[in-house]
Amino acid sequence: MADPLTAAPATIREKISNGFSKAGTVIFDVSNIIKLTILLITIGTIVIIVWIFNQADLLSKACDKLNKDRTMTNVSYFSGRTNISSDAIENFNNPTYSKLINYHVKSAYNCCCGDGYKNNFVALCALEYCIANGCRFLDFEIYSYNNDPIIASSTVPDNFIKETYNALLLSDVLTIIIEQAFDANKTTCANDPLILNFRVKSTNITMLEKMGDLLEQYLGSTNGDFGLLRNYRPADLLQVQMKNLFKKIIIICTFYPSSNILLNSNLLKLKNLINLDGKGEHCNTHRYTEKINQTDNSEFIASAKTKYIIILPDLDNSISNFASGKFFTSGCQAICMKHQTKEAATDLEGTLTFYNNQFNAANNKNYSWRLKPTGIRQLWTPVPTTNNTDPTTTTTTTTTTTSVLGTPTATLTASNYTVASGSSTTITPEFTNAARVTINTSTMLSGVNIINSNRTAITVRPTITTQYRLDVTNSTGEIASSSVTITVPDGYIET
Repeated sequence: MADPLTAAPATIREKISNGFSKAGTVIFDVSNIIKLTILLITIGTIVIIVWIFNQADLLSKACDKLNKDRTMTNVSYFSGRTNISSDAIENFNNPTYSKLINYHVKSAYNCCCGDGYKNNFVALCALEYCIANGCRFLDFEIYSYNNDPIIASSTVPDNFIKETYNALLLSDVLTIIIEQAFDANKTTCANDPLILNFRVKSTNITMLEKMGDLLEQYLGSTNGDFGLLRNYRPADLLQVQMKNLFKKIIIICTFYPSSNILLNSNLLKLKNLINLDGKGEHCNTHRYTEKINQTDNSEFIASAKTKYIIILPDLDNSISNFASGKFFTSGCQAICMKHQTKEAATDLEGTLTFYNNQFNAANNKNYSWRLKPTGIRQLWTPVPTTNNTDPTTTTTTTTTTTSVLGTPTATLTASNYTVASGSSTTITPEFTNAARVTINTSTMLSGVNIINSNRTAITVRPTITTQYRLDVTNSTGEIASSSVTITVPDGYIET
């Protein structure tokens, strides 16, 4: 039997040894945990760095792709200031047909996006691509950053969230437009009118003031080569003859949540530069799904005969295009497509190839503007309020008969006019709720189908000294009349 006194040191030694062994194991385990943590951090860092480089490379990849795909050639609608390309001349000089409301225009959605609309980049190369490929309706989203207007994009209907990694200054975008959109070396459509569609996602008054200043600074004075279309009321704009739109810039703005923000007196400059409100009385903006499932298409077609209709893709991050056929046959003027997508050369309806083919002439030349088929045109004729054909000063009377009007009124600024032989005079009647204006000699002023307009001018050269009666009829047949006596030999009623 072992002596307890001699056994104790061995037990103690064992315990001490076991203690050191356990401590070593713990130290080894801690060391492994530290190593594992360092390894995970290293791997995570590498992944993040690779992701950052990959995301940063999206911009250059998108620009490289777009630069390779500039193959959708176009032919300018205008061959000169007053001439049209021979293959596009159909009804060009017809005042009933050849007006802005009766044309489809090749349109680009979020035209500064080189790829998707979130977790991606906006780039000037994308804008250059759309210009080079003949898009003459350019769509942008405007946000506010440090009180400056910037171009970005988002997939949410929110004024405060942009989802692109970067943004472009509006000044840089306008620089590209004035340098390339009207340069024949940059686009074959340099002579054609250009529509800029700004969807403004901000209520920042300071930013909006700057937006007006920039539009005036960059587009207001261009040495006469091209410039803004000025002095048109929204209703009149839709009646402008295409021959008067050579190298003209038209501005459409949609403000979220409301265009009432333009009532602010500080925004008068911006307000005066805008030709159309994108969600106003004379222009409607719709998303694809909002209209594609509409069963009664007749109402939609009727709307496109009296208003400017803009169709946008649904809010998502896909660069695939939607089926555009229904919107062409409905008469929509601006059907905005995603031009950054590269598709197989197929003419399926949901492709960009199908869309571009809608602008082809008989000889396969691809234009940026296309006259709508007869059945979906506005066919009544407006009466100009002046004989001046300069689009910076000319106005025309709006021509719609779709509303039920109230009681008509008609008054004349004077009851008698005396005109020297061979001269003419202008009657300036005031009228409201007019669907039709006639003169009692049974000579109808063709196309004066006006709703709730305040004033028009009728130039007359009467055949004899006589009294003419101005009849105003509303859409329910009620008539109001006023008379005028004009003294002059020789002449005729000019309509």
